[in-house]
Amino acid sequence: MVGVADGRVFVTKALFSGQPQTIETFAAAVAADTGEQLWSFAMPSGSVSPPAVADDRVFFAQDASTSGGDSLFALDAGSGAVHWQKPVNTSDAPTVFANRIWLAGFGASSYVLQGFDVEDGARQFLVRLDVSTAR
Repeated sequence: MVGVADGRVFVTKALFSGQPQTIETFAAAVAADTGEQLWSFAMPSGSVSPPAVADDRVFFAQDASTSGGDSLFALDAGSGAVHWQKPVNTSDAPTVFANRIWLAGFGASSYVLQGFDVEDGARQFLVRLDVSTAR
């Protein structure tokens, strides 16, 4: 899964290999003009969303239910350093708009839309969506 911004290509991937099967999950950045790898970031095994890039940060969600639960990450786009990590209830792909990270997923018994602050990852709202009337 790939995102592109400011001359850099950002990748998130879960690699499945071996018997018994192991999962290596990571994010990485590559210089678009040279192909040089700039940084990589390893995380607990599990699936990972495509990255969203904004404000010199890379955002992605990860399903690590076998190793502690789902998380939303914000990494520094230049160095790969973690700005913050927050527990969430989904590993769906985030979208960045209006200084918020938008993330959809399932709540306890409903579909939810969450908004997180770009700077510190604080959840600013959670909307339970009524899908019973969807056509």
